[in-house]
Amino acid sequence: MQIKITKGTKRVNLRLIDSQTLHVSVPSYYGQKDCDMLLRRYREWIDSNSEYLRAKEAKEAQELHDRDGEILYFGEWLSMSKLAKEHNVRNINDMYAELEALLRHFCASWAEQMQVSYTSIQLSKAQSFFGICTFDNRLRFSRMLVFAPKECIMYVVIHELAHIRYKNHSKAFWAFVERFCVEYKQYRALLRHNAWLYKALLRRHSTCLDFAI
Repeated sequence: MQIKITKGTKRVNLRLIDSQTLHVSVPSYYGQKDCDMLLRRYREWIDSNSEYLRAKEAKEAQELHDRDGEILYFGEWLSMSKLAKEHNVRNINDMYAELEALLRHFCASWAEQMQVSYTSIQLSKAQSFFGICTFDNRLRFSRMLVFAPKECIMYVVIHELAHIRYKNHSKAFWAFVERFCVEYKQYRALLRHNAWLYKALLRRHSTCLDFAI
């Protein structure tokens, strides 16, 4: 297992990134002996959770293998030939172009209804977020959204537009989101549930731009 130790934090924190990667954050005064003692203390927790993650990763890999030859396009698994014939999409860049067009449409439409104004829209390769609104109201959306249902994409757009008015996740923020997206909890849960899949697909397609049709 790869163990990465970061010093300078106020509290001790152990985080398994995956079954083979452990991030450990400790205060600056921690020495090597302290870190070794910490790892021994939490060995049982590390072993049990890494085993859980190994099983989860194996299951996820099998699910992806079972879908070999298909592409997840806005929440629907399609054969590559069907994607080309019915949607005129022949490579991953075509998919991203469709996503960007949809995002621009959603942003313009919902910004008008929500009476907010954004600065710009940009697609990102990020895997750590689906959408983000900067302090100066620039909107960035992850390419992962091309795999998500359009209803979930709509929720992400509304969520980020709401941050133009509320730069936090206060009760007022969520009430504002719910005003325009009543079922936001359902879409949010679906995105979280499928995040592993969208990340895996983004990594897979980043190494192969063209589909074999």
